[in-house]
Amino acid sequence: MKMRPTRPYIFQAIRQWIIDSGCTPFVFVRTDLFGVNVPEDFVNDHRIVLDLAPDSVRHYMLRDDVLTFEAVFGEQIQKIRIPMRAVLSIYAEENGAGWSFEDDEYPETNESSDDAESGGDGEDQPTLRVL
Repeated sequence: MKMRPTRPYIFQAIRQWIIDSGCTPFVFVRTDLFGVNVPEDFVNDHRIVLDLAPDSVRHYMLRDDVLTFEAVFGEQIQKIRIPMRAVLSIYAEENGAGWSFEDDEYPETNESSDDAESGGDGEDQPTLRVL
């Protein structure tokens, strides 16, 4: 039986742990993957760091494959969409404690949005995971 991805469960647990510890959860995201929707003005070298504190976001929703929420950037509310494969890490702003993710669960992480749009075949290749 195929198991559900662990990344969203670990992500949510670490976010809650950071919040419960009185710190601010930040997420580090790769922005050059297909499906990422973030304000381009805040992207640096295909990466962005976003504040996920409860008072910084609204309509926060985490599913197996995607994180969505709304946040204010430059005095405008922006809808943010982050495929879970684009999440590199989640950590506390105050001390850096958190979690970095491996690419093993979402092999398409190695595929840039340019490759996806040009019909790259990264998703068709089999993957093997040793437990």
